[in-house]
Amino acid sequence: MRKHYIDNLRISIVLLVIVYHVCYIFNGVGVLGGIPNSLSLPICDGFASLVYPWFMVLLFIIAGMSSAYSLEKRSTKEFISSRTQKLLVPSTLGLFVFHFITGLVNTKLGGAELSNVPLLVRYFIYVLSGTGVLWFAQLLWIFSLILCLLRKIKLFEKYRLKEKKSIYLPVIIIYLSSLVLNAPIITVYRVGIYLASYLIGYYVFSDENVIVRVEKTVYISLAIALASGVIYISSFYGSDYSAPSCLQNVITNIYAYFTSIFLIGLFKRFFDKTNSVLSYLSASSFGFYVLHYTPILLIGVLVSNSGINVYLRYLLTLLLGSISTLLLYEVIKRIPFYRYLVLGIRNKR
Repeated sequence: MRKHYIDNLRISIVLLVIVYHVCYIFNGVGVLGGIPNSLSLPICDGFASLVYPWFMVLLFIIAGMSSAYSLEKRSTKEFISSRTQKLLVPSTLGLFVFHFITGLVNTKLGGAELSNVPLLVRYFIYVLSGTGVLWFAQLLWIFSLILCLLRKIKLFEKYRLKEKKSIYLPVIIIYLSSLVLNAPIITVYRVGIYLASYLIGYYVFSDENVIVRVEKTVYISLAIALASGVIYISSFYGSDYSAPSCLQNVITNIYAYFTSIFLIGLFKRFFDKTNSVLSYLSASSFGFYVLHYTPILLIGVLVSNSGINVYLRYLLTLLLGSISTLLLYEVIKRIPFYRYLVLGIRNKR
């Protein structure tokens, strides 16, 4: 049976990611990768700071849960094959046919002077610089392989089958994992915490008994999330929210974890339903995620070089970027083979 609350939570996070990236490209708190010298709004920087610690943690938890449900219906070989098609192909081959555009813009924004570099060499530089949001798909594919290995050697299977699991103990794992396997400079590669989140999703939150308890204790989780969130914001508001001093802080990770399980419980209680619009959004969520950053970045660069009011810059980038993402998705998913390279779709939906 389809778990609609997971679908609805996933697309909600993807839409949140789109809003976040609008705030990110104009950020004024020193987070690397934005548009240099762009005007920013403190309220938008505050919003980005508020969601950054938890939204990808939650997305990886959901991915772990979804992997558990997928493996109930598929063999390991089928699971790896489907993950390769959906995740690895778009995040590698897609770079050569679409995301090199992001790399080109990023290279220009970074001030690199490549006019004397041969065109073919430049193209490969753009390809390598165009990963952008695809890091999520790349890590998720690797985590899927790690999960299959763990299942094969049955390392934690007894725990997964255990009737009673703590829904609070994983916060310790989340904190400890935030301290390890963090890439220098490129802060999105927080391999430790994202792998832990994915495995927690698989081994803990894919259990229906756990979800029942998460739903029943949703207001306790909300209270802890709010309390830790207040401390987090008072400690880090206005600073670089991607810095290790922020992301490896105990309070930051308590806030991230309890916000995540609060939202799981909230959606299970109130949003375990679907309709034609939600069904479309659910089916399109990965495509929206894969495609959204390029139009947002392009539009953001255009408006940042104009005399448009700063509030309108944010609004136009969000509005036009979202519309462009939707149109791109609808066009690309109809182009044979190209949709496979960019979206991992073999047959048109």
